[in-house]
Amino acid sequence: MQPPEVSPNLANNNSESSKLNTRFLFFFRTYGRIIILTLHFFVILSFVARFIYDEQLLLLNNRLQNQMATLNTLRPIEITLTDTRQRLELLKKIKSDTSHIPLVLEEMGKSFPENTHLVNLSLNDSRVDFMVTTSNQVDFGKLVINLKQNKILKTLTLKKANYNPSNQGYTVDLEGAL
Repeated sequence: MQPPEVSPNLANNNSESSKLNTRFLFFFRTYGRIIILTLHFFVILSFVARFIYDEQLLLLNNRLQNQMATLNTLRPIEITLTDTRQRLELLKKIKSDTSHIPLVLEEMGKSFPENTHLVNLSLNDSRVDFMVTTSNQVDFGKLVINLKQNKILKTLTLKKANYNPSNQGYTVDLEGAL
């Protein structure tokens, strides 16, 4: 007896599962290779892109460090400029606020009688404090009348008056509202 012949094709060509297996193997051999090659292409592309992005990041970091160094060297100049700008703004404000001071000084100077001398003067936005010396009470009275007539001061208040026996004169401390 002879042994039965064995066919090398074990799959039954007529069965439905063998057709499905054949189609899968055909798909995997053709389109599967394309899919795998496409995936490999994207992996390589992302690998190259990572090197490119790392290089760009390194360049940006170097650029940032250079700009920070430049900013740090310019920092004292910026502080000086800011301080100078603030001082200029303060001077402009003082100039605009004190534009009435020359007028006040001129009008007050016109009000002083002949024997009355200004010892101390303090001016701010709304108030003037001054100390005068007079030789007699009449000159002090003339000063008060002249200051009231000029209408440069809204109010005039006597803070202190002293008689000085050594020079036989009066020292008077006055306050007025502008």
